[in-house]
Amino acid sequence: MKIGDKLRKAKKLMQEQLAEYWNVTARTGSTWETGLSSPDVNMLPRLIKAKGGMF
Repeated sequence: MKIGDKLRKAKKLMQEQLAEYWNVTARTGSTWETGLSSPDVNMLPRLIKAKGGMF
């Protein structure tokens, strides 16, 4: 699952900025964007909030 790429581009953020919001390293955010890894399920509320949704 690729996380963050469309969100980051839509909000015109750099990987580092989105990673900082998620409280992860830029490298971790990058692996989510490329689909090499996925976030832990405990991150879902923060990811949903970043997308502008409600949890």
